[in-house]
Amino acid sequence: MVSINRKALVDIGGPSYQAIATALGDAIAKGDLGPDAKLPPQRELAWQLEVTVGTISRAYDLLARRGLVRGEIGRGTFVNARPAEFAPALAQAAQTDEVRDLTSNTIAYTGVQSRLPALLAAIAQDPGTSGLFSRYPPIVGTLRHRELSSKWLMTMGLRTAPSQLSIMNGTQSALAAALFATTRSGAPLMMESLSYTGAINVARGLGLRLEPLSMDNQGVMSESLRNVSLQSGAKIAVIQPNLHNPTTICMSEERRREICEVAKDLDLLLIEDDVYGPLVEQAPPQLASMAPEHTIYITGASKCLSPGLRFAVVYTPEALVGKMASAQAELSLASPPLIAELFCRAFEDGLVSIACAEQRREMAARHEIAFRRLAHTLPDASMMTADPCGLHVWLQLPSSWTMSEFVLSLARQGILVAPSDRFHVGRGLPPKAVRISISALRSREALATALDTIASHLIEGNQPVTASV
Repeated sequence: MVSINRKALVDIGGPSYQAIATALGDAIAKGDLGPDAKLPPQRELAWQLEVTVGTISRAYDLLARRGLVRGEIGRGTFVNARPAEFAPALAQAAQTDEVRDLTSNTIAYTGVQSRLPALLAAIAQDPGTSGLFSRYPPIVGTLRHRELSSKWLMTMGLRTAPSQLSIMNGTQSALAAALFATTRSGAPLMMESLSYTGAINVARGLGLRLEPLSMDNQGVMSESLRNVSLQSGAKIAVIQPNLHNPTTICMSEERRREICEVAKDLDLLLIEDDVYGPLVEQAPPQLASMAPEHTIYITGASKCLSPGLRFAVVYTPEALVGKMASAQAELSLASPPLIAELFCRAFEDGLVSIACAEQRREMAARHEIAFRRLAHTLPDASMMTADPCGLHVWLQLPSSWTMSEFVLSLARQGILVAPSDRFHVGRGLPPKAVRISISALRSREALATALDTIASHLIEGNQPVTASV
């Protein structure tokens, strides 16, 4: 167990709880406290450092908000695994085999992206596009780009006015702008109890206090949204209704209506992250179509056309249009019009629609491969959840494995998967599960080989590798 002396806290300076959190964070960074190491009970550490239990509680909460530790009900507070912990295992694997990274939710390669350079060449040869490069672009994007984006959203069933749309540098930048425009440091923000890592990092980077929303097999529960808002004072929630990352859930229309009714009743703002929406062929109506005055809607090109095309379109309620434009101007001035022009030409040429169809076809084939190789290895087939349009599967682990042991053991074989604590919001116990991105490898054959290795771990019960602490 790592000891902390009071003199070291004085040297660190600042409020006691921050100094304690810094000291423990340093111990984690140096490896003195390894993954799954248990922090001292709060009362014990409070007695040792001659501070109140409340001070220790605030320090542990700060560490949790930084993603360094997690609280497990009835057990205590434990250190989260960090990417650096995989380095020794990867170094060993690299000596004999290539690393197969199944942690990145990039789209599967279909060949459609090879048609983008021709569109880019056409833009370069078009004298009418010279204006894109001769002056600063409008903050929210050109009228042409917003009008075509409105037509694209219409193909997904969302009616919008171009005046309420903004073109931004990818969906994560759009999320950052939405939070920057509507929140302040220290304010509460509601998020799904399992949320996209990028959204968690953006929120923490802005100094927001995360309030987890309970979920069931349809996504966020409306009663949780109501209760958490009333108890915490939070007025903003980030929600991902389509192909939820990491659970793969697609929220039903009935549940979406319930969520929107709560938002209207309590005057909440919903930030709808719909980056996976274009992949869903017949999705229920968006939250933004049900509660347009209570929803900022975000979608983009990275999960349907090209991950390298940093293009996002954002719908904003009329009352917030000015704030969103100001936030975008402060964070990035404006989105590069060349990127928006390339996406719009791809849309006009039908390439966006083709890319979505090809991606659905490829992912359906990959999901069939994953189901054949993994489902039979589990005590219950329901322990693996997936959607045939999605880019990943969500795998609950058998009782014979801990999450860290399973992830580290696969890393020794050169296979990376994403543990659930990366997505976990709050101080409760994260589910014993991993996300496997079946879109990440270039070929189906490479995917099948990697999944066979994962299946052998599940079937044979290989000796787990325990991380040293």
